[in-house]
Amino acid sequence: MQPDASFAEFVSVRWSVLYRLAVLLAGPDEADDLLEGALAGALHSWGELRHAGSAEEHVKERLAHDAAVLAPGAEHRAGHDDLRARIDALPPRQRVVLVLQCYELLATGDIARALGCRADVVEAESAAAFDRLGATSAEVTGELERAANDVPVPLPPIDAVLARARDVRRRNTRRVVRWSALAVAVLLVGSGVATVVQQRDDGRTSAATEHSRPRIARLLDDLPLGRAPLTAYAEQRNLHVDGRSTVLPDTPTAVARGPQKWYVSFASGTIVAVQVDPPQVTLVTDAAAGTAVTDVLGRYVAWVEGPQASPQVVVQSTEEDVPGLITRREKPLADCCADQLRIDGLTPSGSVIASVPSELRAWLWRAAGDYGRDPPQEIEGIGNGVVRQVTAGELVVQYPPFQFAVGRLDDLAFLAEEDLRASNADFSDPRGERIVYADADGEIHVGRRKVGFGRDRAHDLRLRLPRLATGFTDLVWEDSSNVLLDVADTSLPQGALVRCTVATGACELAVRFEAPHVLAH
Repeated sequence: MQPDASFAEFVSVRWSVLYRLAVLLAGPDEADDLLEGALAGALHSWGELRHAGSAEEHVKERLAHDAAVLAPGAEHRAGHDDLRARIDALPPRQRVVLVLQCYELLATGDIARALGCRADVVEAESAAAFDRLGATSAEVTGELERAANDVPVPLPPIDAVLARARDVRRRNTRRVVRWSALAVAVLLVGSGVATVVQQRDDGRTSAATEHSRPRIARLLDDLPLGRAPLTAYAEQRNLHVDGRSTVLPDTPTAVARGPQKWYVSFASGTIVAVQVDPPQVTLVTDAAAGTAVTDVLGRYVAWVEGPQASPQVVVQSTEEDVPGLITRREKPLADCCADQLRIDGLTPSGSVIASVPSELRAWLWRAAGDYGRDPPQEIEGIGNGVVRQVTAGELVVQYPPFQFAVGRLDDLAFLAEEDLRASNADFSDPRGERIVYADADGEIHVGRRKVGFGRDRAHDLRLRLPRLATGFTDLVWEDSSNVLLDVADTSLPQGALVRCTVATGACELAVRFEAPHVLAH
């Protein structure tokens, strides 16, 4: 059978299944174009896909990937002010994750492969989607199946898909020819230019090369001024959020983010919840033995509370109107150094990870446990490391002074999957793909995540900041393209917030500090 004939047969047979999936992923307005594009792309590798029996899987992955990057836009169906409308109104990436998980019944790893991201990112998107919907997995699955059955499937536009696929194939062929010709021309021209360049004065060449490089500021104060931060920060007693300021009872030690409130901790042991609009400060506790911490989605807040000899870990929902999410108190450590216990982070499900760094020990309180009765369970495999960060699905452990390991928990054992040598590092990228780190020379870089050991840093991007003796003391991702770094040097000894664009390395001053300050997380 000729390739086009077998391809046309595949489109004819599987069109209804694929079309329904496209509608669930992106809505009826985008489904036709999305599916035709995915099918057209499949023809380019049709022989290989057909032989491997993976054509349908390939098309579905392409559909999911393309739907996830569509411009956000909520659909509201008349007469469907219910679960289906809420699913339609989800952000594209969350909607895609939900459809693949509840309709296609794919595992987290398969969804991550389809979307080109990491498994912990998928887990975070899924948790956020269910949080928005307020529905169970079974309810979502049932609604998606009903929605698929309601889709009016048009006849398969085989001729249009074939025409589009042939056009893609022709454009790919012309592109290969053009690039081949260009490569030959570049080689020929390059040979002639190299001969001329070799005869130029070395000093002139070095000066020209230096002039062409992006300029790196000598001091932080030389950076251009930029806009104010989109995230919150506190300076002395003032909490700044989106251009508004709230006066706090004292100078805070930490600020953690919830959906509508900020949880502010003080050295006195007081924690308050701050609502900016309208302004409101509410006491949470006056007996904390540390700072408040929230999970990456801001759904839970936790702190250590009580007398030093027998403190308790307190976990509370940040959303007062969500049923079933109540305050719980976990049993204290019975065998070790309870007065030194600190909370390192929360998982999206509300499980607590805490440690005693001086003892090189860490523990897990499971969210699904019998609250107040189940004891903490010790995490094995950390060795002489200290927990530094808890992301959506990973632990970051530092082995002083300059080694970081990133991994997951498998039955209470820490399994390292990646390492990095740096003086400081942050793995909280919202896409789960990038690392921001400071090297031993004080340069700050952005690198791509790479599972495994012995990373190749040759292609990491240096942020256009001066060399800083202390690297960065704190970091927050403002959005998926920009990071805010808390840094200081001789020109700004009290520190500053610097915004850097991770795609280009360009940096600007967002805030100059004149007093003690805290960057919110």
